[in-house]
Amino acid sequence: AYLPWRDFRYTLPRKERIKANGHDWFRAEKAEAERVLERIRTEGPLMARHFEAAARTAGWWDWKPAKRALEFLFMAGELMVARQGFQKVFDLTERVLPPATDTRTPTPGEQAAWYIDRALDAWGIVANDEFAYQRKEHTEGIGTVLRERHEEGSLIRIAVEGLPKVTYWVRPMDLERVDALKAPDRTLRILSPFDPFLIHRKRINRLFGFDFAIECYVPAAKRTFGYFALPLFQGTTFVGLLDAKADRKAGTLEIRNLRHEGPPGKRSGFNRALDAALIKYATFNGVAPPVLTTPKS
Repeated sequence: AYLPWRDFRYTLPRKERIKANGHDWFRAEKAEAERVLERIRTEGPLMARHFEAAARTAGWWDWKPAKRALEFLFMAGELMVARQGFQKVFDLTERVLPPATDTRTPTPGEQAAWYIDRALDAWGIVANDEFAYQRKEHTEGIGTVLRERHEEGSLIRIAVEGLPKVTYWVRPMDLERVDALKAPDRTLRILSPFDPFLIHRKRINRLFGFDFAIECYVPAAKRTFGYFALPLFQGTTFVGLLDAKADRKAGTLEIRNLRHEGPPGKRSGFNRALDAALIKYATFNGVAPPVLTTPKS
Protein backbone atom coordinates (compact mmCIF):
# COMPACT_ATOMS: atom_id res chain seq x y z
CA ALA A 1 0.00 0.00 0.00
CA TYR A 2 1.15 3.51 -0.73
CA LEU A 3 0.39 6.71 1.18
CA PRO A 4 1.31 10.25 0.13
CA TRP A 5 3.97 11.90 2.28
CA ARG A 6 1.45 14.50 3.41
CA ASP A 7 -0.37 11.72 5.28
CA PHE A 8 2.70 10.50 7.16
CA ARG A 9 1.74 12.18 10.42
CA TYR A 10 -1.57 10.27 10.50
CA THR A 11 0.34 6.99 10.71
CA LEU A 12 1.98 8.05 13.96
CA PRO A 13 -0.81 7.12 16.43
CA ARG A 14 -0.80 3.53 15.15
CA LYS A 15 2.99 3.36 15.34
CA GLU A 16 2.96 4.70 18.88
CA ARG A 17 0.41 2.05 19.91
CA ILE A 18 2.47 -0.76 18.38
CA LYS A 19 5.66 0.57 19.96
CA ALA A 20 3.99 0.56 23.38
CA ASN A 21 1.88 -2.60 23.14
CA GLY A 22 3.39 -4.75 20.39
CA HIS A 23 1.99 -5.78 17.01
CA ASP A 24 -1.46 -7.35 16.76
CA TRP A 25 -0.36 -10.35 14.67
CA PHE A 26 3.06 -11.35 16.00
CA ARG A 27 5.42 -10.76 18.91
CA ALA A 28 9.04 -9.61 18.80
CA GLU A 29 11.46 -10.12 21.66
CA LYS A 30 12.52 -6.82 23.24
CA ALA A 31 16.18 -7.83 23.52
CA GLU A 32 16.27 -8.95 19.89
CA ALA A 33 14.64 -5.70 18.73
CA GLU A 34 17.24 -3.68 20.63
CA ARG A 35 20.07 -5.76 19.14
CA VAL A 36 18.72 -5.37 15.58
CA LEU A 37 18.21 -1.64 16.04
CA GLU A 38 21.75 -1.17 17.35
CA ARG A 39 23.26 -3.06 14.41
CA ILE A 40 21.43 -0.84 11.90
CA ARG A 41 22.36 2.26 13.88
CA THR A 42 26.07 1.40 13.73
CA GLU A 43 26.35 -0.56 10.45
CA GLY A 44 23.85 1.30 8.28
CA PRO A 45 20.98 -0.08 6.15
CA LEU A 46 20.49 -3.87 6.36
CA MET A 47 18.20 -6.55 4.94
CA ALA A 48 16.71 -9.49 6.82
CA ARG A 49 19.27 -11.80 5.18
CA HIS A 50 22.09 -9.89 6.89
CA PHE A 51 20.98 -11.39 10.19
CA GLU A 52 21.77 -14.97 11.14
CA ALA A 53 19.18 -17.58 10.27
CA ALA A 54 17.26 -19.43 12.95
CA ALA A 55 15.32 -22.69 12.88
CA ARG A 56 11.71 -22.19 11.84
CA THR A 57 8.67 -24.08 10.62
CA ALA A 58 6.11 -23.14 7.99
CA GLY A 59 3.71 -20.32 8.82
CA TRP A 60 2.92 -16.77 7.79
CA TRP A 61 4.23 -15.18 10.99
CA ASP A 62 6.77 -17.85 11.94
CA TRP A 63 9.74 -15.67 11.05
CA LYS A 64 13.20 -15.91 12.55
CA PRO A 65 13.58 -13.63 15.61
CA ALA A 66 15.53 -10.95 13.71
CA LYS A 67 12.88 -10.79 10.96
CA ARG A 68 10.14 -10.35 13.57
CA ALA A 69 12.21 -7.64 15.21
CA LEU A 70 12.71 -5.83 11.89
CA GLU A 71 9.00 -5.88 11.07
CA PHE A 72 8.08 -4.76 14.59
CA LEU A 73 10.57 -1.87 14.47
CA PHE A 74 9.19 -0.88 11.05
CA MET A 75 5.57 -0.96 12.26
CA ALA A 76 6.56 0.90 15.42
CA GLY A 77 8.17 3.72 13.42
CA GLU A 78 11.75 3.12 14.52
CA LEU A 79 12.79 1.92 11.06
CA MET A 80 11.73 2.71 7.50
CA VAL A 81 12.23 0.79 4.27
CA ALA A 82 14.19 1.97 1.25
CA ARG A 83 13.51 -0.71 -1.37
CA GLN A 84 16.02 -2.25 -3.73
CA GLY A 85 13.76 -3.94 -6.28
CA PHE A 86 11.60 -6.35 -4.30
CA GLN A 87 14.01 -6.38 -1.37
CA LYS A 88 13.31 -4.50 1.85
CA VAL A 89 16.29 -2.50 3.07
CA PHE A 90 15.76 -1.28 6.64
CA ASP A 91 17.31 1.91 8.01
CA LEU A 92 16.68 4.34 10.85
CA THR A 93 13.62 6.49 10.27
CA GLU A 94 15.56 9.73 10.70
CA ARG A 95 17.93 8.66 7.90
CA VAL A 96 15.11 7.86 5.43
CA LEU A 97 12.32 10.33 6.17
CA PRO A 98 12.51 13.46 3.96
CA PRO A 99 13.46 16.43 6.18
CA ALA A 100 10.39 18.52 5.26
CA THR A 101 7.93 15.82 6.38
CA ASP A 102 5.33 16.94 8.89
CA THR A 103 5.88 14.75 11.97
CA ARG A 104 3.41 16.37 14.35
CA THR A 105 1.27 13.74 16.04
CA PRO A 106 -2.37 14.52 15.15
CA THR A 107 -4.91 15.25 17.86
CA PRO A 108 -7.80 12.79 18.23
CA GLY A 109 -10.05 15.23 16.37
CA GLU A 110 -7.58 15.66 13.50
CA GLN A 111 -7.19 11.89 13.21
CA ALA A 112 -10.96 11.36 13.11
CA ALA A 113 -11.35 14.07 10.45
CA TRP A 114 -8.61 12.43 8.39
CA TYR A 115 -10.41 9.08 8.47
CA ILE A 116 -13.56 10.78 7.21
CA ASP A 117 -11.85 12.80 4.46
CA ARG A 118 -9.81 9.90 3.12
CA ALA A 119 -12.83 7.58 3.02
CA LEU A 120 -14.99 10.15 1.23
CA ASP A 121 -12.19 10.93 -1.23
CA ALA A 122 -11.90 7.25 -2.11
CA TRP A 123 -15.49 6.00 -1.99
CA GLY A 124 -17.83 8.98 -2.39
CA ILE A 125 -20.49 7.60 -0.04
CA VAL A 126 -19.49 6.01 3.26
CA ALA A 127 -21.42 4.31 6.07
CA ASN A 128 -20.73 4.88 9.77
CA ASP A 129 -18.93 1.55 10.17
CA GLU A 130 -16.72 2.10 7.11
CA PHE A 131 -14.80 5.28 7.96
CA ALA A 132 -12.16 3.63 10.14
CA TYR A 133 -11.98 0.17 8.61
CA GLN A 134 -9.26 -1.85 10.42
CA ARG A 135 -8.24 1.19 12.47
CA LYS A 136 -8.10 1.43 16.26
CA GLU A 137 -6.64 4.83 17.03
CA HIS A 138 -8.91 7.82 17.80
CA THR A 139 -11.94 6.29 16.09
CA GLU A 140 -14.20 7.46 18.94
CA GLY A 141 -14.15 11.02 17.56
CA ILE A 142 -15.62 10.14 14.17
CA GLY A 143 -19.24 10.54 15.30
CA THR A 144 -18.54 14.01 16.67
CA VAL A 145 -16.91 15.22 13.46
CA LEU A 146 -19.76 13.78 11.38
CA ARG A 147 -22.36 15.61 13.47
CA GLU A 148 -20.42 18.89 13.24
CA ARG A 149 -20.12 18.66 9.47
CA HIS A 150 -23.77 17.72 9.11
CA GLU A 151 -24.79 20.78 11.12
CA GLU A 152 -22.64 23.09 9.01
CA GLY A 153 -23.93 21.53 5.78
CA SER A 154 -20.68 20.06 4.46
CA LEU A 155 -22.01 16.50 4.79
CA ILE A 156 -25.43 15.03 3.98
CA ARG A 157 -27.01 11.87 5.37
CA ILE A 158 -28.52 9.64 2.69
CA ALA A 159 -30.13 6.21 2.42
CA VAL A 160 -29.34 3.67 -0.27
CA GLU A 161 -32.28 1.84 -1.82
CA GLY A 162 -32.51 -1.66 -0.39
CA LEU A 163 -30.45 -0.78 2.70
CA PRO A 164 -32.96 1.01 4.96
CA LYS A 165 -31.02 0.36 8.16
CA VAL A 166 -27.67 1.73 6.94
CA THR A 167 -26.89 5.48 7.08
CA TYR A 168 -24.50 6.76 4.45
CA TRP A 169 -22.71 10.11 4.31
CA VAL A 170 -21.86 12.12 1.19
CA ARG A 171 -20.57 15.57 0.34
CA PRO A 172 -23.14 17.82 -1.40
CA MET A 173 -20.83 18.38 -4.37
CA ASP A 174 -20.40 14.62 -4.86
CA LEU A 175 -24.15 14.08 -4.74
CA GLU A 176 -24.55 16.70 -7.46
CA ARG A 177 -21.94 14.94 -9.58
CA VAL A 178 -23.92 11.69 -9.42
CA ASP A 179 -26.96 13.43 -10.92
CA ALA A 180 -24.82 14.78 -13.75
CA LEU A 181 -23.23 11.44 -14.67
CA LYS A 182 -23.75 10.12 -18.16
CA ALA A 183 -24.33 6.44 -18.99
CA PRO A 184 -21.79 4.30 -17.10
CA ASP A 185 -18.58 3.30 -18.83
CA ARG A 186 -18.95 -0.33 -20.03
CA THR A 187 -15.19 -1.00 -20.02
CA LEU A 188 -14.40 -4.21 -18.13
CA ARG A 189 -11.74 -3.75 -15.48
CA ILE A 190 -9.61 -6.44 -13.87
CA LEU A 191 -9.19 -5.43 -10.23
CA SER A 192 -6.69 -6.49 -7.62
CA PRO A 193 -8.32 -8.15 -4.58
CA PHE A 194 -6.36 -5.62 -2.50
CA ASP A 195 -7.69 -2.60 -4.39
CA PRO A 196 -8.92 0.01 -1.85
CA PHE A 197 -12.22 0.09 -3.77
CA LEU A 198 -13.09 -3.43 -2.62
CA ILE A 199 -10.77 -4.24 0.26
CA HIS A 200 -13.72 -3.73 2.64
CA ARG A 201 -15.55 -6.99 1.82
CA LYS A 202 -18.65 -6.20 3.91
CA ARG A 203 -19.12 -2.88 2.11
CA ILE A 204 -18.84 -4.45 -1.36
CA ASN A 205 -21.23 -7.27 -0.47
CA ARG A 206 -23.69 -4.77 0.99
CA LEU A 207 -23.67 -2.36 -1.96
CA PHE A 208 -23.12 -4.74 -4.88
CA GLY A 209 -24.15 -8.16 -3.59
CA PHE A 210 -20.70 -9.44 -4.51
CA ASP A 211 -18.66 -11.68 -2.25
CA PHE A 212 -15.39 -13.49 -2.81
CA ALA A 213 -12.35 -14.76 -0.90
CA ILE A 214 -8.62 -14.30 -1.42
CA GLU A 215 -7.43 -17.90 -1.28
CA CYS A 216 -3.67 -17.38 -1.58
CA TYR A 217 -3.58 -17.78 2.22
CA VAL A 218 -5.54 -21.05 2.03
CA PRO A 219 -3.89 -24.47 1.41
CA ALA A 220 -4.28 -25.50 -2.24
CA ALA A 221 -6.49 -28.48 -1.38
CA LYS A 222 -9.04 -26.22 0.33
CA ARG A 223 -9.35 -23.55 -2.37
CA THR A 224 -12.73 -23.30 -4.09
CA PHE A 225 -11.76 -20.97 -6.95
CA GLY A 226 -8.03 -20.36 -7.19
CA TYR A 227 -4.87 -18.85 -5.77
CA PHE A 228 -5.52 -15.19 -6.59
CA ALA A 229 -9.11 -14.19 -7.40
CA LEU A 230 -9.23 -11.01 -9.50
CA PRO A 231 -12.71 -9.41 -9.47
CA LEU A 232 -14.07 -8.31 -12.86
CA PHE A 233 -15.97 -5.01 -12.78
CA GLN A 234 -17.96 -3.59 -15.68
CA GLY A 235 -20.02 -0.43 -15.62
CA THR A 236 -21.46 -0.47 -12.11
CA THR A 237 -21.51 -4.26 -11.66
CA PHE A 238 -19.19 -7.08 -10.67
CA VAL A 239 -19.47 -9.57 -13.52
CA GLY A 240 -17.04 -12.34 -12.61
CA LEU A 241 -13.77 -13.60 -11.21
CA LEU A 242 -10.45 -14.40 -12.86
CA ASP A 243 -7.54 -16.48 -11.58
CA ALA A 244 -4.52 -15.69 -13.74
CA LYS A 245 -0.77 -16.24 -13.56
CA ALA A 246 2.03 -14.60 -15.53
CA ASP A 247 4.26 -17.39 -16.86
CA ARG A 248 7.51 -15.44 -17.05
CA LYS A 249 9.45 -18.32 -18.63
CA ALA A 250 6.95 -18.75 -21.47
CA GLY A 251 6.16 -15.05 -21.64
CA THR A 252 2.40 -15.58 -21.56
CA LEU A 253 -0.57 -14.93 -19.29
CA GLU A 254 -2.12 -18.18 -18.11
CA ILE A 255 -5.85 -18.25 -17.29
CA ARG A 256 -6.32 -20.84 -14.54
CA ASN A 257 -9.96 -20.24 -13.79
CA LEU A 258 -12.66 -17.90 -15.03
CA ARG A 259 -16.20 -17.31 -13.79
CA HIS A 260 -18.92 -15.21 -15.37
CA GLU A 261 -21.66 -14.13 -12.97
CA GLY A 262 -24.03 -12.50 -15.47
CA PRO A 263 -26.94 -13.97 -17.45
CA PRO A 264 -25.89 -16.65 -20.02
CA GLY A 265 -27.19 -14.46 -22.87
CA LYS A 266 -24.66 -11.75 -21.99
CA ARG A 267 -21.60 -14.00 -22.32
CA SER A 268 -20.68 -12.97 -25.85
CA GLY A 269 -20.47 -9.32 -24.83
CA PHE A 270 -18.63 -10.32 -21.66
CA ASN A 271 -16.07 -12.29 -23.70
CA ARG A 272 -15.38 -9.35 -26.00
CA ALA A 273 -14.94 -6.96 -23.08
CA LEU A 274 -12.74 -9.45 -21.22
CA ASP A 275 -10.58 -10.03 -24.31
CA ALA A 276 -9.82 -6.30 -24.49
CA ALA A 277 -9.13 -6.16 -20.75
CA LEU A 278 -6.78 -9.16 -20.90
CA ILE A 279 -4.71 -7.51 -23.64
CA LYS A 280 -4.17 -4.46 -21.42
CA TYR A 281 -3.59 -6.58 -18.33
CA ALA A 282 -1.04 -8.84 -20.01
CA THR A 283 0.79 -5.88 -21.55
CA PHE A 284 0.97 -4.19 -18.15
CA ASN A 285 2.54 -7.37 -16.73
CA GLY A 286 5.01 -7.71 -19.61
CA VAL A 287 3.62 -10.94 -21.08
CA ALA A 288 1.54 -11.95 -24.13
CA PRO A 289 -2.25 -12.18 -23.69
CA PRO A 290 -3.96 -15.58 -23.74
CA VAL A 291 -6.63 -16.85 -26.08
CA LEU A 292 -10.00 -16.14 -24.45
CA THR A 293 -11.50 -19.19 -22.77
CA THR A 294 -15.23 -19.89 -22.50
CA PRO A 295 -16.28 -18.84 -18.97
CA LYS A 296 -17.32 -21.45 -16.46
CA SER A 297 -20.73 -21.25 -14.85
